[in-house]
Amino acid sequence: MPGNATSTTVESLKRKAKALKKEFAIPLHEALELASRFEGYGNYHQAYKTLSGTPHVSVHSFTIYVSAFWIEKETQKHGRVTVSIPTTKLFDQLVTPYQLKNNSLLSSCQIRANDHLQYLGHYVLSTKDKAMERCCDIARLIQFMDTTGLVPSKARQKALPKVASVGDGSLPQKDHSSVWYQPETKKYLLADEPYETALHRNQTARQEWAEQFNFSIAQAKWKGMYFPHGGTVLQLISHKEKGVKLAPILSALAKCPAPVTPENLDADIAYPSTPFQSPLEMEADRVALDLSQATKVSSTSKKFPKRELYHFRKLVILGLNEILSQGKLSLDAPDSDRSTGEKGHIEVTLAGRSSMILWRDIGYGEIRVSVWLDYDHSKHPQAKLEGSSRETFQGSIPLAKRAYFSRFVGATASGWLERKTGRFLQGRGKNSIFDTYLRADMKPVLQGIPNPEPLGFRAEG
Repeated sequence: MPGNATSTTVESLKRKAKALKKEFAIPLHEALELASRFEGYGNYHQAYKTLSGTPHVSVHSFTIYVSAFWIEKETQKHGRVTVSIPTTKLFDQLVTPYQLKNNSLLSSCQIRANDHLQYLGHYVLSTKDKAMERCCDIARLIQFMDTTGLVPSKARQKALPKVASVGDGSLPQKDHSSVWYQPETKKYLLADEPYETALHRNQTARQEWAEQFNFSIAQAKWKGMYFPHGGTVLQLISHKEKGVKLAPILSALAKCPAPVTPENLDADIAYPSTPFQSPLEMEADRVALDLSQATKVSSTSKKFPKRELYHFRKLVILGLNEILSQGKLSLDAPDSDRSTGEKGHIEVTLAGRSSMILWRDIGYGEIRVSVWLDYDHSKHPQAKLEGSSRETFQGSIPLAKRAYFSRFVGATASGWLERKTGRFLQGRGKNSIFDTYLRADMKPVLQGIPNPEPLGFRAEG
């Protein structure tokens, strides 16, 4: 099998081809050929013949990368950390985008490719050590999911006794707990990660609680996700009849590589920060280039429909065009890699609706651009608050709980404008477009926006 292949069956290759067909608006037979070349085969016939008799991939055949950036506020020095995690699956086989939202840390990541997650959060991390810690935190979650087959859940009431949901019968000394779901059995368990010293003082009470509510409690040999290098341990709690069976999970975790920590991580550190491209990101660029060349060759005999841009990307392009046309921002990269301090916000009309555009230089020639479409400041719940709770247009999304967004904003989207290595909005399609929100009534408005013509920069790159 080719060394860069990630599809292990004909079915997975066809799924990849269907995604290419949709993204590039090409016939399925051409998408199958492109997907096969993407996997390292000469053509679809060769890929089909090989994959039809291919056994399942071996353990830890893949690598998933996690990146995070930092910038020091006083010196404006900045950098990037990228951690490598050996896995048995790629990211889309571990968790769905919907399940991803059930974990606060994973939901703060942008899926740049099927082998690369980039931590975004609401604020840039302030030191290299914090960036390393954050990458390790995410890496341990990936290790846990890859080893156990469990996915994050918010259904806490299904993992604990019903009485616990009203505050009676709670697990003694519960700390850093999280709920996990087993898709095959549709059952749940609780992962609890107290400090070992505190656990010893409450071990008897926890066992009595388990007997009272017919639960099993078992401590894993694997140290866990929260703070294994700082004294926490991992205990799994599950109902003996209705919950996930713990024995197979514990057996799998016993064979899992040691939790990724700053002491043992495999990391690439760029100082000052430079963009990181994973192998699958580079392959995607190569396929896009091949498609572009194929389109030019066949243009005399066949017309390819122009690919529709991702609707949130179109929104960011509209915002960029507006601030460029008003002279608020230059496409010229600064001489220094340090942040120039360029930032601002303006209220404009986009797609016939009052909107807010925000931008901020993060260094190395990159600008974060955010657009809030159909924005009404008078209805913002934090418009008139005092201190740090007041909306001052510093972040990429409004300073309010997401549950309140529908009251005052119709859609939000953010992206990175590259100026150092070229002039383009980073990523292709959904990649590198982050902090998105869409109110239901705004969906037809956003999807109805025609592809905007970027003013001096490329829409993707």
